[in-house]
Amino acid sequence: MQNSELISIIIPVYNVEKYLKKCLDSVINQTYENLEIILVDDGSSDQSPKICDEYAQKDSRIKVIHQKNYGQAHARNRALDIMQGDWVVFIDSDDFVSIYYVENLYNLAKKYGVDIAITSLLKVRFENLKLPSFKKIDTEEVFIHTRVEAIENMFYSYKYAHFSVAKIFNSKLFLNIKFPTGLIYEDTYLMSIIFNQVDNVAFCDKEDYFYLIRKDSTSNSINQNRLDVFEICNILEGGGYFNEQKILQSIYYFRLMMCCCAVTLLNDSNNKKLASFIQKEFNNYINKINNKNDKINKINKIRLLIFKYFGVKIYFYADKIARKIVYSGYN
Repeated sequence: MQNSELISIIIPVYNVEKYLKKCLDSVINQTYENLEIILVDDGSSDQSPKICDEYAQKDSRIKVIHQKNYGQAHARNRALDIMQGDWVVFIDSDDFVSIYYVENLYNLAKKYGVDIAITSLLKVRFENLKLPSFKKIDTEEVFIHTRVEAIENMFYSYKYAHFSVAKIFNSKLFLNIKFPTGLIYEDTYLMSIIFNQVDNVAFCDKEDYFYLIRKDSTSNSINQNRLDVFEICNILEGGGYFNEQKILQSIYYFRLMMCCCAVTLLNDSNNKKLASFIQKEFNNYINKINNKNDKINKINKIRLLIFKYFGVKIYFYADKIARKIVYSGYN
């Protein structure tokens, strides 16, 4: 494809030797070729740094930065500081994309005159991967959302995602803003602020981004750091960023769903202090949302009702059984 505007692709890398080549192959084979590919090795202790350097030797579009382990947010910010692209795309180093990924996002943004374009993402498991046929976007799959609708969808819909991936951004949006460091859910905060800067967002309901679920990833880690998300919600609710009730409702809902996710931090012996914290968070917000809201899918409505009427302990065991049933299909 003949292209004029430079698009920067930022990929933080940390101990992903098993998945990195698949990710990089999907990037260097993009149909949109005018790319600046920035790999930030965040102090990896496996073969990831070597793989980055090998790919840089083969493809002149690739720039590699090696740094100590400062975290994903710092790695992304380092790349933002040196990028030269008119547009920027973020990809996680254990994920991969279709060959039309960048072209589809860029064309979407240009056609509809927006500074942010989004494609749907598909959760995959490495051992059980079945890919749909790759194709270019269809206009019937495209939706234009207002600023308020976009922020709502970010919290209500997994397809929209509160992550920085599966999106293209006009680089000017990052002139005066960076990812907050030291937090697991830095994406959630930054995407909320970035979305709040634009009038409209283009969304294509087509799966072009393949989001790998693995137990050792930072986004899937089950540890106390996951509770950072509640601090992020506090900042978004109390920082004066949003006045619209619809947006606040979506943040309340997201907070409740994070309570459901935080239950996985408990174990059979039970951490009473943590259980009490989660239950208190849930109780503070469950009556602030309308459970009849059609943006809340049926499964999550059921999850919220179980938590509301039976409490954190019963929800913990119900969730544990449900996970065993779901994950048994991957053994």
